[in-house]
Amino acid sequence: MLLISTACFTGSAGYTIIPSSERPDDIPEELIDSSGADGTHTFWDLPLYFKLISIFCFLSFSSFGFFKFFPFLLGKIGFRRGEKNRKRILSYISNHPGCSEGDILKDLRMKRGTFRYHADKLKMANMLSSA
Repeated sequence: MLLISTACFTGSAGYTIIPSSERPDDIPEELIDSSGADGTHTFWDLPLYFKLISIFCFLSFSSFGFFKFFPFLLGKIGFRRGEKNRKRILSYISNHPGCSEGDILKDLRMKRGTFRYHADKLKMANMLSSA
């Protein structure tokens, strides 16, 4: 990330490119020289080199942000998969009250560790109680 940001900031070759709306308001207009190289230009008026550097920097920083939140998105997907198993366990227990752990494991084709994990989650949420 440090190399990308260094390439982005040195890619301007000594020029300072800021949006025209970021000029300080406390400087009087008569003191601002906006002729020649100091003028206001649109993005499309810039040389191709600056356009490519700007686009590359935008894409690199936005992809970094995407990959930063990618594990969070995967966690949400994994949470929903676990929620499906918990719903299966709850519906089985409500249809077969008084069933044993072995019955649930056999009928739902679930491993013992998986069942105990989801049963503990259901107990913590006060949706399941054991006698």
